[in-house]
Amino acid sequence: MAGVAKILEKDSTVVKSQTEWGLIIALFRATVAHPEASKLTLAIVQKMSSGATPPGGPGLSGDNYAGVVALLDEFATAAGAAVLGRQQKRAQQPTL
Repeated sequence: MAGVAKILEKDSTVVKSQTEWGLIIALFRATVAHPEASKLTLAIVQKMSSGATPPGGPGLSGDNYAGVVALLDEFATAAGAAVLGRQQKRAQQPTL
């Protein structure tokens, strides 16, 4: 993911079509369940969606908007599931 992030931050014009953005978003989606990789992916997507990317860096466009929104939804769903799992673990622990 670090390599993809560097390429996108340096020159987002490398990704020129909705199909290519679909491939990048699919790579990003594969990281949602992996703690270390997902940190990098979420940072990239946050920069893209907030407009905080450097000039020439990736931003939201008609080609990637739906994929970015779906990816953010996956991150939110995964975070909700993690919180629910922690709450259930705490509820199952015996009190001393």
